[in-house]
Amino acid sequence: MFDANIKLLQSMQFEGMDKDTRKNLMDSVTDIKTEYDEASLKAEEASLKAGDDKYYANLKESIAKSLPSIVKGALSADAAFKRGNNLAGAAALMDICESVIPVFTSLLAAGGPEGMLVGALFSMVGQILAFFAPKPPSLESKIKKMFEEFGAKLDLQKVEAVEISIDRYTHRLRKASKKIYATLKLPVGTQNELDKFRTDLTELEIGLDHGQLALAIPEFASWEVASWLKDPENYDNDKWPEILGHWCQAYSNLVTANIILKCLVNPKVIQKRLADTKETAGPLSASRDHAHTLLINLQAIADEARENWEDWSSEVLKVLQATKSNAKARGLYVLLDPNGYLWSTTGRKGFQSGWNGINYGGKNLSNGYGYRFSITVPKEEAGALKPKYHIFYCMGESPSNPRSWSHLDHAMLTPGHPVSVEDAMPISEVEYFADSWALPAPKDQTPRDPKASFVYVARDEGTIGFLKTFDLEPNSKLKEVGWSPSAKSGMLYIRAVTHPPAALLDDPDRDGLPPGSPLLGGNDHYNSIVYGGLRSSPDIFVDQQNKDYHVPSPWPSYNGIAVDDYYLWVFRPEGFVCATHASVVKCTLGKSSSPRWMSYSIPGEYLFDSYELFGGGLYSWESSRDRQKYNADKVGPLKGLVSLSPCKDGTLVASIYKRTIRHPDRDSYVANDSLSPLYTMDYNIDLKGGAINVGTLVKSDNAYGVQVQKMPIPCWTLFESLEADLRTKKTP
Repeated sequence: MFDANIKLLQSMQFEGMDKDTRKNLMDSVTDIKTEYDEASLKAEEASLKAGDDKYYANLKESIAKSLPSIVKGALSADAAFKRGNNLAGAAALMDICESVIPVFTSLLAAGGPEGMLVGALFSMVGQILAFFAPKPPSLESKIKKMFEEFGAKLDLQKVEAVEISIDRYTHRLRKASKKIYATLKLPVGTQNELDKFRTDLTELEIGLDHGQLALAIPEFASWEVASWLKDPENYDNDKWPEILGHWCQAYSNLVTANIILKCLVNPKVIQKRLADTKETAGPLSASRDHAHTLLINLQAIADEARENWEDWSSEVLKVLQATKSNAKARGLYVLLDPNGYLWSTTGRKGFQSGWNGINYGGKNLSNGYGYRFSITVPKEEAGALKPKYHIFYCMGESPSNPRSWSHLDHAMLTPGHPVSVEDAMPISEVEYFADSWALPAPKDQTPRDPKASFVYVARDEGTIGFLKTFDLEPNSKLKEVGWSPSAKSGMLYIRAVTHPPAALLDDPDRDGLPPGSPLLGGNDHYNSIVYGGLRSSPDIFVDQQNKDYHVPSPWPSYNGIAVDDYYLWVFRPEGFVCATHASVVKCTLGKSSSPRWMSYSIPGEYLFDSYELFGGGLYSWESSRDRQKYNADKVGPLKGLVSLSPCKDGTLVASIYKRTIRHPDRDSYVANDSLSPLYTMDYNIDLKGGAINVGTLVKSDNAYGVQVQKMPIPCWTLFESLEADLRTKKTP
């Protein structure tokens, strides 16, 4: 694994990296292998001599364990910044920071010579972070405008001060990072060389000192912003998600900048330069002594930056933990009710009882004709803190008669309360589509608008089915693309996903998407994975790399499918399963007989209601469940779970029919299915244990939907990575 990750790092091409920077990076990558081998040798020697000296063994292990996360973070950052998704790019940088923090921690905790055998690792991380870290935007004017709009109870001058200061500090650190590596390599053999070395070091220290001072005054103001975010009275404010996103972005800039500094002030190089500048008798004695002192000062500045960051980190983690529940709740919920109308809301109170019809021009967007919808993220909106979303909605004469007067419409949604809509228009009025989905259109030889999408639609013709693909440019009709793979039966559902640049590290089936797979970090439509849910079939249609497959679900039939970045979800009336995309692809390649499904069964009290006995008498839901089990041929199949939306913020939203069974006479049973209000619940997936862990099901007061979809708060990816980074960080 170590060798594979080293080779992958050596093969990576970072667009825009100049020749000298790439050479320095590759030198560091090569040196990591040397230092790893040296740590291995010293660990073996220490074991033979002392028996209980684990220092070098821990060094070896920390180097090896950090590499996969560094590789994953670098690949993800490269892919995200190329797509213009700055939030995901910043989150990937935080993942790199997270991977190197335990190395710092283990070295300092062990009390050994910090950095002496991992200097190349630190140097490489610093160079990667410095290359990718984008210039921080000017936030003060945006935040001032936001606070003015809703009259927040904050001193605007303090808000501006902290954002300006963090901007200046991170700018100085990024500027310094470009000079540190070269400065520390300068020769010191002659007076002229020593003069150059001392001058550059002095300039570095002045810049870094000024950066530290820039944070001294406004530190308190940042906690006022944090206090506003933590105040429950502000949780439902329309601007809360945007303010949280800016606050997370500002702090992630600060963390990344400090890690750059700590990594580039390479302890191994500092030790060597200290030896080179050690005072000796002769005409260069005073100059060497001055250079020696400057090096010690530089190391002290780097250590102070880390200590400042440690002081802030524990408080920032508290803010993230306090706001996490509301951050999850502030995602965008959209439902389609049984009468064909679309509704939306956001926030905890909104989910309970604050739903509004999605209106356009005074009319409901679907106007009572809708029977399916899907929401996707346009490429240009992926990194925005206030994004707009695509919504595609299939309509017919009525939800019960979708094949008559069938057409597909499109609009742009802007989150809020209520949600706003623009550019609504029909884009197809010819065919019946059972379902639709979209991905950004690829760049190829076909001239098209950069904002174009590829739209996938499912066709259900009973015993046969297929998907069709269309090109959709803004304010245009669908233009058919000549790619229409077929399935073994009617296709009722369609989903597509472009996988992130690396498989999950703890996935037992990650060899289904090994490093170098074209499916990792694919280009929009190209190298995506397309799934189709089939009618009356236990199998799921899969297309990857332009080849079609059918993989088995765990059941004879199912109600629908869903996807997120890493998982395919399949649900039936009684519950749901998920499998990683890597596991599915592994199955398509014949390396396994089935995806590695992880399952969850919905508790019976959410599926069944009371049982009414012949001759009178009312019994518990358990009686209805038992009658369903033993008299399924008389009462018909259970409706149960009819819609499931997994969200990357770690929540699920479900729509469930609840069944009451009556026994009106001696020989008959009658089932009555009533749609329950929506449920939302937290979840996490234990890949190693093969389990989906689901929290308490929380019911809405009055939101009834036959289909539901949730989009996370726009800054969620960054929020989650920042939290993970701070949880990993432990002060020695």
